[in-house]
Amino acid sequence: MIKRLKDLLGRIESAQTPLSYAIVTFLSAVMLRTFWEHTLLMRDPFSNDWGIDHAHYLFFYIALALTLALLLYVLTGENIARIMRVVLPSFIVLTIVPLIDRVSGASAFFNVTYYFPEKHPDIWEHFFFFFGRLESTGATPGMRVEIALILLVIALYIFIKTQRPWHAVCGTLMAYVIIFAYIAMPVLVQGVAGLFKAKAQIDIAFNVRFYLMLIFPLGLGVLYAAGPHIFRAVFRDLRWMRLTQYLLLIVLGAVVCAKHFSGQVVFGQEGFFRVIFLLISVTLAWAFCVISNNWADEDIDRVANPRRPSVAGTVPAGVYRCIGWGCLWGAGIYALAINAATLEIMAVFTGAYSLYSMPPLRLKRVPVLSKFVIGLNALLMFMLGYMFWANSTTIQLPFILFFLLFFTFSANFIDIKDHDGDLAAGIKTLPVLLGPLWAKRLIGLSFVVTYLAAYETFMLQGFFWGCLATGAVQCILINRKNYDERPVLIIHVASLIFIIGYVLRTTGMGL
Repeated sequence: MIKRLKDLLGRIESAQTPLSYAIVTFLSAVMLRTFWEHTLLMRDPFSNDWGIDHAHYLFFYIALALTLALLLYVLTGENIARIMRVVLPSFIVLTIVPLIDRVSGASAFFNVTYYFPEKHPDIWEHFFFFFGRLESTGATPGMRVEIALILLVIALYIFIKTQRPWHAVCGTLMAYVIIFAYIAMPVLVQGVAGLFKAKAQIDIAFNVRFYLMLIFPLGLGVLYAAGPHIFRAVFRDLRWMRLTQYLLLIVLGAVVCAKHFSGQVVFGQEGFFRVIFLLISVTLAWAFCVISNNWADEDIDRVANPRRPSVAGTVPAGVYRCIGWGCLWGAGIYALAINAATLEIMAVFTGAYSLYSMPPLRLKRVPVLSKFVIGLNALLMFMLGYMFWANSTTIQLPFILFFLLFFTFSANFIDIKDHDGDLAAGIKTLPVLLGPLWAKRLIGLSFVVTYLAAYETFMLQGFFWGCLATGAVQCILINRKNYDERPVLIIHVASLIFIIGYVLRTTGMGL
């Protein structure tokens, strides 16, 4: 019997079956389960909540599948792709729940819901006695059959892979804890919220956002398990200081808006999810911009940046492109989860960077104009932060001029380290046109002007000499004989943190 199961498992796990087939099977099972539950349980499948309800179910099961896959990976050490080929199709068992509940007549008495602290105070009884006694809400008979079958499959899988009965028992118990935790999510969420003396408003919109938030770290875990060396290579190449700059510009926009609407800003549950999704969306969008720039800059990077994944051979070209496009889709999904305006801004952000780095236009070849894209994207991040409190992206003219004029010109410093590669590739950056010496002098002077402009734009009263001195230090760092970009970026980021703290202090919100 075990031998037959092992042979069957080997055929399912075989690389000859594309992973995409398993993904399609999983998605089909989830959609069937959702549709059948709405129809067989005598509910309207096309009600006003149809879209968000399907999104809720989809994200719930994606998060659960990723969690169980990671559990099996840790317990068995099996290749994560092989595990996913087993886990994802196994979700076909979802489709039997509505059928069992309808045929047994349970649908007339039981409602499929989470366990809530106010409705299920005896949560430990439900946990220790396989969801406890049947009640009008909670785990239905069909769900209990479904979960029992899933646990049986997990037990057999672990035993076949490890040949250790106790591993199978312990792994099955851990899987049960995970499944129960998903169904008792409101109890856990309210418990965590209670630690901060808060109360979560758990509704279907909360469920969608919660599981979408959970999918991101779980997805990263699966990707790391699939290729640790690839994950680390891409992670190290993300230019984290520049990403930090963009994230700080979002914070700066938020605190400037808070200053304008002093006393009218409230950070609640929606604000919490917006912060998380903004961080994820901007990070993924930036990852796409970095990766797509590397695609187009392979010739330059062979001279100036030979350690980048696109030329070092640490990431296969096809995999690298899949990662890039995956990051773009992820950025769009998390932006849309906030609102349509955020999606539009993120689309402009990635589109502008594509015009900057990708053929056929490749605006990075056009002096000065190329850095206008960077100034524009800095302004877009500032606008995203401003939108955090306001429902409008209309900001004052001084801020627009600061980013599109002063920020744009000082952004030419990023081309200094790439001079040799740009010269070889015929990219006419400022250092290539003027030569490194005069370009450094001009860019260094632009930093002095930019810091003085920041003094006026953000009304940093009492810090004129500090702004002038910081600009002068940046000018000196840029004109060093052995130029190093890192100190320039560190001072730049530290300056943004200082401005944020100053504006926060003037709003009375802290610091």
